[in-house]
Amino acid sequence: MNEPAQETPPLDPLLQVWRAILIYGTLAFAAGFVFGVVRELLLIPWLGRGAGKSLEFTIMLAITFALARYATRRIAQPTRGHLIALGIGGMVILLALEAMFALYVVQLPLEKYLDSFNVLKGELFPWGLLAMAIAPLLVARVMTGRP
Repeated sequence: MNEPAQETPPLDPLLQVWRAILIYGTLAFAAGFVFGVVRELLLIPWLGRGAGKSLEFTIMLAITFALARYATRRIAQPTRGHLIALGIGGMVILLALEAMFALYVVQLPLEKYLDSFNVLKGELFPWGLLAMAIAPLLVARVMTGRP
C-alpha cells in the first residue's frame, strides 16, 4: 500500500537565512573563481589589463545581482534585517573563501593579497564586495515593487 507523502515542514526563518547566506557566499566565490580564470587567461591577453578587469567586473556584478535574487528567494518572508544579514553574511563567506584560497592554496604573499583591496591603485574588488552587501536589499526592492 502506498502511504500519502508527508509534507516537510517549512524551515525556521533563521535557518532559511543561514542557508541563503551560505548559498550566496559560496556561489559568488565559485563564479568569481571561474571568471577570474577567464579574466587572466582570455580577457587580459585579448583586451589588456584595465579593460579585461573592467569587463570581468561588469559580468561579476550582473552575476552578483542574479545570485542575490536567487538567495533572497530562498527566504520565505524576508525582512529588512534578513536581507542585510544575507548581504553582509554572504560577503563574509566570500571573503573567507577568497582569503583561504589566495593565501593557502595559491600561497600569495599577504601584502600582494591585500593590494587587491586598494581602490587607489584601480582595484575593483572592494566595489564588488560593496555591491554584494547591498544587492539583496536592492533586489528585494525590485521584486516587491517598493520604491
